[in-house]
Amino acid sequence: MIDAKTLAIQADEAETIQAGEVKSIARLMAHTYDELVRFYVKEQKLSLEDAQARAKEPKDEMVAHFMSQLVDQIDWLVIRSIADVNPDKAYAKWEEIKQTAREELASGGVAASALGHNGAVPGHPLERARFLAIRESFIADWKPTGGIEQSLLDTLALAYAGQLFWLERLQVRVTFEAVNEDYDIRREGNWKPSRISDVEAQQRAAEMMDRYNRLLLRTLRGLRDLRRYAPVVIQNAGQVNIGYLLNKLG
Repeated sequence: MIDAKTLAIQADEAETIQAGEVKSIARLMAHTYDELVRFYVKEQKLSLEDAQARAKEPKDEMVAHFMSQLVDQIDWLVIRSIADVNPDKAYAKWEEIKQTAREELASGGVAASALGHNGAVPGHPLERARFLAIRESFIADWKPTGGIEQSLLDTLALAYAGQLFWLERLQVRVTFEAVNEDYDIRREGNWKPSRISDVEAQQRAAEMMDRYNRLLLRTLRGLRDLRRYAPVVIQNAGQVNIGYLLNKLG
């Protein structure tokens, strides 16, 4: 049971973290605002006063629209525009963004975003579903006990998905070359040597598949070592045989 002193300490720590967070996002908003002002002055040849006024637009009439936007459409300038009118609403929007990030991390969405060409490309629905299925199976097997183990499992799932992707590319390229060879033999009685570009493409696919395989194995070793060398916590113990414990830990 947590006593009053511990609760007070935790409350003070939370307040300190929140205050630091507010200062941090305030600096980010100010930096974005300054960058926009410089853009208007340099590129659109506005005076400093006009550039500052332009950077502060829009105001009240757009706050409701900003508040209804999806979190992935919100940037620091939008949050600043909300804060200029209603700081509480701006902070509430920031909390919504953080909550969305937590949910995406827990559901695998953060890791799955790496499957696209960049963080904004979701990829094909089936591709994403396959990755999440791999991730779920790894979680079921490993039963992660904290954020570090979960992040390693996400890396493991991404490595396996990447290995499968490049294995498929390799199979396609090798199979396509074999089909062309069969066609040349039937038509001309012999086959043409592979072009350098085809050989390089196959070699590249094989190298990438091997790279993801090594990442998978390295991550798996990291997970194993993390549990193997985790600190031993002994509660309400009597006499403890330290030599026995050391032998068990290997």
